[in-house]
Amino acid sequence: MAHPDLDRCLGPEFVADLESVSLEVLRQRRSLLLDVEGQISYCRRVAQSRLDLVSAELSERRRRGRGTDLAEMVRRLPEILAMGEPGGLGGEIPPVDPDPAYLAEVDAAVPPARIVAMGDLNREELTDMAVKLQNVEVKVSVQRSLLHERIDRLNREIGCRYEKVAAG
Repeated sequence: MAHPDLDRCLGPEFVADLESVSLEVLRQRRSLLLDVEGQISYCRRVAQSRLDLVSAELSERRRRGRGTDLAEMVRRLPEILAMGEPGGLGGEIPPVDPDPAYLAEVDAAVPPARIVAMGDLNREELTDMAVKLQNVEVKVSVQRSLLHERIDRLNREIGCRYEKVAAG
């Protein structure tokens, strides 16, 4: 996934020599990391949701020997999407104003129109869609983990600065 903010956040210079960076710059970087992490998390949820839908279609075909029509898929949507995350998401999801640039890779792998047309696709095409979505989800999950490591690193540095001020 190529995006200038993501590339900047994951670049080595973003967290290099944090001890010499001002508190203001640390806060700005953390803010950018949190924004990018929100976009990446949203992108990951979109990929996972599409994968859940494709997996449900493949499962339905194995079980019944035929696919699900669009009306049936829409009716089952809450059930299908709830199956993808056992126990729910575990917390409130912060609102995100999605940046289409972050979703470009998911859309390139499996466009929304392809999801809507799943009933017209054969098993091989659906399996290919599932593999593409799994690959995107893995890539995005790795990026998200790297962002979390950097957020934690900046939080630790900011915390050290506060401790120094408090210690006087």
